[in-house]
Amino acid sequence: MLGLTPSERLFKVQTKIDPTLLKISSDIEYYLFMDLRAEHCWASHQMTSTLYVKATQCYNNALAAAYHNNSSRPPVKKNPQAIMEKLGDIEAEVLDRLARNNFVGKQALHHRYHTVCTAS
Repeated sequence: MLGLTPSERLFKVQTKIDPTLLKISSDIEYYLFMDLRAEHCWASHQMTSTLYVKATQCYNNALAAAYHNNSSRPPVKKNPQAIMEKLGDIEAEVLDRLARNNFVGKQALHHRYHTVCTAS
């Protein structure tokens, strides 16, 4: 249970569910999600439970390929809840950035944010 917060450890002990499968947090996971979101035009208003399951399968396959090339440890397969939550977070951020005409990210990733914003 290394790398988990105390509340995440308690959650894992009580539910027997790994909390890392419920969130997209590392850089590899985040940028992979952003790329797949743009490529497949994922938008929460168009998603159904079936589409979330298909998106999760697509994401987990791409995540496994990314980790296969870059890491010795296998990735944690994500739950559709992780995709749904991250999509909602990103859409809120995109709408905020569009409203402020702000396409520059924390690391000056203008092209990436512009691509993400125009994919909405």
